[in-house]
Amino acid sequence: MAATYTAFLKHTHIGKQSQAEPFTARAHLRYIQRSSATHRVEWRHLPDDYKERLEWFSDHERSSRRNGRIIDKFVISIPHELTEGQAAYTLRKFGDWLGQGEAPYLFSLQGFDGPNHHAHFVFVDKSIETRKRVFGTTERNSTRQIKLEWERVANQCFEELGFDIRIKVHDGLTLEADNDNAQEPAQEPLDEGHDVDDLPDMPEVIPEPEDAGDGDDDVAFVTSDLVGVDPVGTIKFMHDVRADLEFLRRCQTKLQDATERHAWLLERRNQLADEAGQYYRDSLPKLMNAQNAQERLSDYQREDGSLKGRSFGLLGYTLFKTKERKIAEQVQVEAHNLKLEADKVEHTRRSYDRKIEELARQAVQAEEAAYAHKAELLRIYGTDEDIELAEAAMRNGIEMAASDVTLEQAAEAYEKGAITVDEYRTFLLEAGYDAEVQLLDESLSEDGGVSL
Repeated sequence: MAATYTAFLKHTHIGKQSQAEPFTARAHLRYIQRSSATHRVEWRHLPDDYKERLEWFSDHERSSRRNGRIIDKFVISIPHELTEGQAAYTLRKFGDWLGQGEAPYLFSLQGFDGPNHHAHFVFVDKSIETRKRVFGTTERNSTRQIKLEWERVANQCFEELGFDIRIKVHDGLTLEADNDNAQEPAQEPLDEGHDVDDLPDMPEVIPEPEDAGDGDDDVAFVTSDLVGVDPVGTIKFMHDVRADLEFLRRCQTKLQDATERHAWLLERRNQLADEAGQYYRDSLPKLMNAQNAQERLSDYQREDGSLKGRSFGLLGYTLFKTKERKIAEQVQVEAHNLKLEADKVEHTRRSYDRKIEELARQAVQAEEAAYAHKAELLRIYGTDEDIELAEAAMRNGIEMAASDVTLEQAAEAYEKGAITVDEYRTFLLEAGYDAEVQLLDESLSEDGGVSL
């Protein structure tokens, strides 16, 4: 019986009108194709050149209606049994089914060097031939249908690939598309002749259904029951969230530093290996000459290693040498000099080997450090998208809390000792009171320093 795994597919989208900033889709494409995290990228009906591909999405957004949907995006978990090639095959099958071979899509594979195998999948629901909708991702319950079809297509591919595994897509509410596509008004199913760009305009204010979840384009923020109620509690909340945000950024910096060091060490190792390989090739004649000279010398040596021929001497002076002895001595000198050159070559080769081995060892250490920092982020915050959302939520939470406390309330709390100097300084920084921060630092410096 095939083993069944729970799989996850998160469906969100970017709309032209609802996005926070123009060309968010293009930015998302850059993010999911970044070389630091991406193992493989494939696409259909899109330019092969990376820059042209990004420009295609910019043109697509410019040509879309004011209320049009730019892209649908999915984050899909991938079973560990699959290789990158097998995962790509399965995703191609899914993309071709989703767009009926007519709609553009792109996916990137990430996390295959760790425990979090997943894919980022971008889909444009528009035929390149007719410019009409192919699937209907804006229709109600489309997310549910997409999940079921991913389950069907993936299981069929697993069977074709010979894997005795199957998946069951998790259908929890937290993994549904934002508001189950409630960012756009519900519409009747479109006839085949309707064009994506012929959709009616969205109303300026869209009522949110009672059971709608937080949308991808909504502002995410962390908050506390004390925010807006208790100034002291609000400031302490800001200070705690800022500490969490700084911890997240330190983890990200450590991960980036370890990742960049790993990449630099690998590059340096490869450069040195290429340099060593060239030296090996260039120095090979010297080793061959030394070996040939040694073999030639053996022809002029007796079994005990002495030179053939005869030599007569008196009081340290050579009086006579046979012709064979003269040749033997010349061959011996030549073999000795070539051996010295060969010894230098061997020493240089061993030096290269030691340096390459040391760089490889350091690269492994840097890679392990990067894995550790990545695992720490994954354990605390989740995937890269979860981290991005958490960071935005903390920033937004601090900003919203800062707007609920006045400078007078904060100063009064500080003077009464209800908040610490660190908490007071955090409020001043986040609320934008730069002059007050400078005055606070100067006064604390006169008193012997500030504890931060």
